[in-house]
Amino acid sequence: MSAMSSEQARPASERPFPVHGLLPKQATGADAFLKRFPEYDGRNVRVAVLDTGVDPAALGLDGPNKVVDVIDCSGAGDIPLTVAEAKPTEDGAALAIESPTTKRTLRISPEWKNPTGVWKVGAKRAYDLWPTELVKRRTQQRRAAFDVSHAALLQRVQRELAEVKEEDAQRKDELQTRIDLLRALHKSWKDAGPIIETVVFHDGTHWRAAVGGGEGEASDPALGEPAGVRAPEVDLRGAKLLTDFREEREWSYFGQMDLLTYTVNILDDGNLLSLVTLSGTHGTHVAGIIAARTDEAATNGVAPGAEIVSLRIGDSRLASMEQGQALLRAAQAMIDTRCDVANMSFGEDGALGVENRGAFAAALRTAIEEHDVCFVSSAGNDGPALSTVGQPGGTTSGVLSVGAYVTEGDMQQAEYALVEPEVKSSVTTWCSRGPTADGERGVSIYAPGAAITSICRYALQSKQLMNGTSMSSPNAAGAVALLVSALKAQGRRVSPARIFAALRETGEEVGDALGVRFLNVNKAYDYLEAHADDAYADADFSVRVTPAGKPLGKETDMRGVYLREAPETARLNQLNVTVQPRFKRAETERAFALEVRARLEASAPWIETPDFLVLGANGRTFEVRVAAQTLPAGLHVGWVRAYDTAGAQTKLFEVPVVVTKPHVLPAPTYRYPAVHLEAGAIQREFVQVPSGATWAEVRVCSRKHDVPNTSVRFWLHMLQLVPQARRSKIEHAFVFALNQDEPVVKRVAVEGLRTMEMCAAQFWASRAGFDLELSIEFHGLDVGASLAEPISLVAGEGLQRVNATSRLRIEECKPSATLDTRRAFVRPTKSTVRPLLAPRDRVRSGRQLSELVLEYPVAVTEPSAALTYQLPVSGYVYDNSVTLLTQLVDQHKATVAFGDVYPKEVNVPRGEYTLYAQVLHDDDAVLESLRDLPLAVDEKLSKPKEIALDVYADHVAAYGTPTPDAPPAKLDAVKLFPGERRVLCIDAHLEGDRLPAAAKPGDVLLGTLTVGTHDTHPLRVVVPPAPAPKKDAEGAPAKDDGPKLPALLAALVPKLEGDEQRAFLAKLLAEHPDDLDVLVAQLDASDATSRDDAPRALQAADAILGKLDEDALLLYRGTKHPPAREQSADDKALHKRRDAELRAFELALVRKAEALHTLDDAAFDDALLRARRFLSDTGGASKAQATHTNLVIAWHMRHKRYGAALQLVRKQREELGRGTRETRDALAKARALELELLAKLEWDVWHHHHQRWDWLAHPATPAPF
Repeated sequence: MSAMSSEQARPASERPFPVHGLLPKQATGADAFLKRFPEYDGRNVRVAVLDTGVDPAALGLDGPNKVVDVIDCSGAGDIPLTVAEAKPTEDGAALAIESPTTKRTLRISPEWKNPTGVWKVGAKRAYDLWPTELVKRRTQQRRAAFDVSHAALLQRVQRELAEVKEEDAQRKDELQTRIDLLRALHKSWKDAGPIIETVVFHDGTHWRAAVGGGEGEASDPALGEPAGVRAPEVDLRGAKLLTDFREEREWSYFGQMDLLTYTVNILDDGNLLSLVTLSGTHGTHVAGIIAARTDEAATNGVAPGAEIVSLRIGDSRLASMEQGQALLRAAQAMIDTRCDVANMSFGEDGALGVENRGAFAAALRTAIEEHDVCFVSSAGNDGPALSTVGQPGGTTSGVLSVGAYVTEGDMQQAEYALVEPEVKSSVTTWCSRGPTADGERGVSIYAPGAAITSICRYALQSKQLMNGTSMSSPNAAGAVALLVSALKAQGRRVSPARIFAALRETGEEVGDALGVRFLNVNKAYDYLEAHADDAYADADFSVRVTPAGKPLGKETDMRGVYLREAPETARLNQLNVTVQPRFKRAETERAFALEVRARLEASAPWIETPDFLVLGANGRTFEVRVAAQTLPAGLHVGWVRAYDTAGAQTKLFEVPVVVTKPHVLPAPTYRYPAVHLEAGAIQREFVQVPSGATWAEVRVCSRKHDVPNTSVRFWLHMLQLVPQARRSKIEHAFVFALNQDEPVVKRVAVEGLRTMEMCAAQFWASRAGFDLELSIEFHGLDVGASLAEPISLVAGEGLQRVNATSRLRIEECKPSATLDTRRAFVRPTKSTVRPLLAPRDRVRSGRQLSELVLEYPVAVTEPSAALTYQLPVSGYVYDNSVTLLTQLVDQHKATVAFGDVYPKEVNVPRGEYTLYAQVLHDDDAVLESLRDLPLAVDEKLSKPKEIALDVYADHVAAYGTPTPDAPPAKLDAVKLFPGERRVLCIDAHLEGDRLPAAAKPGDVLLGTLTVGTHDTHPLRVVVPPAPAPKKDAEGAPAKDDGPKLPALLAALVPKLEGDEQRAFLAKLLAEHPDDLDVLVAQLDASDATSRDDAPRALQAADAILGKLDEDALLLYRGTKHPPAREQSADDKALHKRRDAELRAFELALVRKAEALHTLDDAAFDDALLRARRFLSDTGGASKAQATHTNLVIAWHMRHKRYGAALQLVRKQREELGRGTRETRDALAKARALELELLAKLEWDVWHHHHQRWDWLAHPATPAPF
């Protein structure tokens, strides 16, 4: 029995806690290295952490000279500042400043040194700054206190109701309304959160900031909402005065209940405050792995002597998602802060085949190649299939990409608390694998993929277990920091190429299929010592692979040999490999002097390469041949390696060669080979999906579990590499808890004639194995579609034909086509290009970034809508030459939604909005070319919710008249035999009820084409032009009873003013005294809200009321009429006239009541009652409705029925939504009236709740990007 097994055999009560497994350093040799060289512990090394931000107050990171700079690269904490006047308070104990945002008084100390006397202020909603999990916790806590205050208020009203006498019906009704209203308010409660107030000034040496308003004081929720929350002032006199963190390395926190650390940076000559918080605990955990220094050596970070620079790229406005602007700023900040090492445990999948490209990749290469930043990044957690590495870590040249590994013993025991002992060391199941789609290795090295270490104070826990490649990457970054520390202490050159080569070449073999090793710091240091004088040690060897017959240096070049599809794996492949050693731009002498005489070796007999190569700084090209046709189906990995023929035979470079040869199936079914899966075991099979297959049915069953009556955790990952498709959009990944003998069936979409990997894996931590039975049946009706593209139809062409062919087996064809989403396209109404001149917006070229801001109108006419919007540059973070942020704002410039490159559904109420899109690039010419970018806005259909397109057998059936002996016109289900084709004639002609009311020509309707039970394809239909106006029997346009002369003249009245208007109106009335349009024009020309003009409004209203038959209009209003398409021409004309009379009568009733209200006439109540016979208290879109609602509200207020009034105001606000240009003022009035009524009701808790939202609803300008 081994020593480890002997130790594990002892009872847990006799064994010490495996403390060394909390933050693994023994397996990597980091512990041994520090014992060997305690002075090389990372000192004099600065490590950038590109993440969610690092908490400088976290355990192990709170020491002196640990966190040396904290920068918010995202801009989420930016607070624009404005100059404000400070006045002494009456008692002279403070200076008082009025907050422009909240109108609260900010009390500051007169003792603060401010030679200029200039004070600048700004405010921001805390929840726009704070991490999601903290917002959730504080919201729950604040809700608990608020509910107590609300309950007391509700009980007070209930007690009043109980005490009202039975005969006082009106009072009882009012109090019941208040109770209903309070309950409705409680259901709609949403916490606005604290509003942070800031004051900035210059003390003669530094800009200083005082921050307050966090409302984090401890309080007993049983006592209700603290009075301080509703206080009209914020006392900043006790706030810590902070300057840029790098100057004094000071931090503070908002309050005891949040413990959220913040720091500041003051930019743009004091005009912008960057309030730096954290968007999550992830970055602090990463920093703890790299460099935490604790009281216990075993829980120290890998390089406890290293300094940390926190570069926050996680944007709290985007739920901590990274975004392009933050990435570019971080790339520059690494250089500006003189970082030696950088770690990035972030990443996304991108377009397959577009690796190593984009603005951030270019910025990274500059930092790596010209500034010697050793950039380390996570490979991703999207495995176990091949080619699942994420961007930028696994796809960018020069980056050390780190996969996650779990070692047996202390690490497993301390971190995972496994029931099953002696689980073998292995790569974590979910770890992403290489190669990249362009053949690069993808994963450079493995490192421990978990740790229990520091997290942020706001999490109310000092340490936490996190795992994944996010943790393996900082473990490797710490190891790099140790090596950099050693080289710097010795005065030797540090370069990423030198250090990364040492790590790759000396890693421990772990039996990885792609040859990736597990890092060993000790051995890497010895390698650096042995190869200190190699002339090429600092050179980055660029490898480009060009298929034979294609020009060198074009987009077809790859960074390795990767043969995956059936045709290329069935032949001899000739490839040209170009290798070029690259030094820094200024190292011309080193480049000139370089000449290496190399020996080339192929690691497998199916790879042929020349024997020797002379290599200089300008590079060389040589041929490689891969005899893939000689290989059996499966995964084959080889290398072309070059060694220096002089001295120690040092490896210069290597070219990965990966062949995933698929099984070419004789029948459309594949059975997985019999396999017994144990912990961490992976079985990969590759099949060419048969031509014509569009979906597959996968059957999984586990047999013979090693531990009976237990379930097993099993991964099934299937992937085809579709060029320029995002992997996450086309892969199929399942994690099962399989019970013995329990069958599981999954159905997935596939693309014919493309290789699919079927990767089966047992979870790394499940030692007990099982027998796997897996089969896949391919099905489908071939309609010429692919995984990445929808089927497109042009409705203007009417009948559209789609061929459905069964190529594999008997399939049931049961076609249907439905549409459920409208996509409209909008051009910007305004575009602005301007430079961003702040130092943080400088880029690798030495130039400043410029921004293009595009403004798009977005209107929602329904009560609410779910919108999804995107631009042509949407969809990609890293493989993108520009960056993109979006902001949807309402009529009052308040932010409704903040977005990035990924389209997300946003639910918005009725209103008119502006979408601002910010696009960044350092070349104005690029931005100028994008000024007219179209915006695509997707909206779910509402009327109707779904459109079904008819599918016919042929054009005769579609356009002909059915006869008794004819077959059914519309297609029914039918079986198609292999090779049989069916033509689907889809009627895409859209008009009448089949065309959404909002659809315009050029819009696209989105939906699904179903050709079989499990065979579906995305469908889009281009909306055709609208039908021409109908004509009469002679072919002339149908007669339209257009406006008569009096109506045309009446329409001119609003365009005139003063005496000219009155004279023109008098003449009209004299000539057409009974014309309804003229009488309405007279009414509109009067102002019922003016005491001087109200009598004229009364007269004009009475003229209309006296002309029309009230009872007849009431009868017409209450009668249900047939739809317009069923009415005769005479009926339509009558209804048109009656509708006009009804609108005029309603307007006259309302204006009369309004005039009487203005004159404070006792007849107002009767006039309003008469109007209420025709108009509901709220709702409707008539010209009179809004005024009528306001009058009903005024009537309730006059009678002190404040509950009823407030109920109407809330309904009015709901109908107004976020407002339009026409209703913006009405919405502002309704908000003000709501606050007034809450004050009259003495509902302080609700008054302040709404007032706080009102503060946020009227920003002076849209929030900054």
